[in-house]
Amino acid sequence: MNSIYIEPQIKEDADNLSKIVYQQIKEHRYDDSDTSFKLDDKVYDQYKKAIKYLVSEGFIKEERAIGHKYPIKMRLTNPLYKSYICELTDDAAMLSKLTGIMNSMTEGEQIRAADAREKGINLPLPIIRAVFELYEYKQDGIMSKTIGESLYIKN
Repeated sequence: MNSIYIEPQIKEDADNLSKIVYQQIKEHRYDDSDTSFKLDDKVYDQYKKAIKYLVSEGFIKEERAIGHKYPIKMRLTNPLYKSYICELTDDAAMLSKLTGIMNSMTEGEQIRAADAREKGINLPLPIIRAVFELYEYKQDGIMSKTIGESLYIKN
């Protein structure tokens, strides 16, 4: 997958935070489009500078409420960042396997996130959906926009 640029002075903290976020996304799944997570206050304080950077770059979004020092929740907003955080973990090989499948598809062939899981790609559904989004962005195919339906069809 393509990589994102993170400023060198913040990269180590951003990568460490990203691994924490990925673990939460992996453990907390309701549907394929839910990328929300909540950081412990201590973690938020520890990585505050990295969080501000990732928010300013459009990789994550904070949902705040008046009177609260910390966001009530956060969510991933950028498909490239979603694949990037996966590449930082032990799941990078599965991500590579998924992109291999995507690259070998023929015109008109389709794949659902559930199909990918049946092929041993045990990635969080939002990560699989992010890969579908990235391939659609590259004009390689089209992805279903229906919530709860992660379907990709190769052009």
